[in-house]
Amino acid sequence: MAVGVVSLSLGTFESFSFVTPSEIRWGALAHMVLWVTGGANLLVLAFLEWRARRDATSLTVLAWLAGTVAFAAWFNWSVTVRSLLPATPAVGILLAWRVQRLGISMKHTSLALVSAAVLALAAGVADARLARAAWETARQGAGLTQKYLLPNDPSPEFGRSVPEGEASRIWFEGHWGFQYYLEKVGARALDYEQFRITPQNLLLIPLNNIRVVFPARGSVDLVTTLSVAGPWGLTVHHGVLGAGFHSDYWGPLPLALGWVPPEKTLVLRPRAVLDRIRNGVLSLSETENPGVRQGGLDNPSSRRNLPRGETGIQ
Repeated sequence: MAVGVVSLSLGTFESFSFVTPSEIRWGALAHMVLWVTGGANLLVLAFLEWRARRDATSLTVLAWLAGTVAFAAWFNWSVTVRSLLPATPAVGILLAWRVQRLGISMKHTSLALVSAAVLALAAGVADARLARAAWETARQGAGLTQKYLLPNDPSPEFGRSVPEGEASRIWFEGHWGFQYYLEKVGARALDYEQFRITPQNLLLIPLNNIRVVFPARGSVDLVTTLSVAGPWGLTVHHGVLGAGFHSDYWGPLPLALGWVPPEKTLVLRPRAVLDRIRNGVLSLSETENPGVRQGGLDNPSSRRNLPRGETGIQ
């Protein structure tokens, strides 16, 4: 309960907020209390074993576990589950000692291990479905050129090299598997240092991704929204649920249970040339668009006008 009160008072963890203007995310808060309690119990258990044994082995296990947690929490560039993997053998030793000390039966031990295995497999399936959603988005993206830019050209097949002037006219933001699969079909990643997007290009912006920059209000038109089903009932990556298995940028939870929104990607067409970032948004070129007034349109692709639940970034 104390952890929940502290989390509520802080309100925001990285880019995830437990408290929004419209709601308190009680589900995410309950997950947070559960995971923090479990992690704290392991550290306390390691300390108690060292105090009971007072030998080099128990001290090594305590230092092993505490050192890994300290590295993952304070020294690594991002808090990720893989940063905690080196502590797995220490946790196994610690739990084996506890089972032996308390005389827990094989039946109950097996039940705990099977439950942990089921949860681990479910997390793996959820991660695979996220990758599949990125693949499907790229497959649909490969046909955008034919549908919106080059209606007389055949749609490029997913997985083959796309000629210059077809899918290369599609730009995108975002990283991870989304970037990998879109580059595979010939789309180009947006370089924030130097870019030029014209009305003859399309820009794809995923709503469940990392550090994307939205266009200025009135600078683009929303062509369509790609929506692909992701994980079911459990996810390892979603800003709305606060799940950030591979990076705490999405949220503080390693995984989260609940209804998982589909993976959505905005497909945008610039009204004029975009070539700079100004005030945190993609902005119209001042040299190639003389006399074009930026702003004044409540465009649905503007970051400030997206529904708050869409990106998980408040």
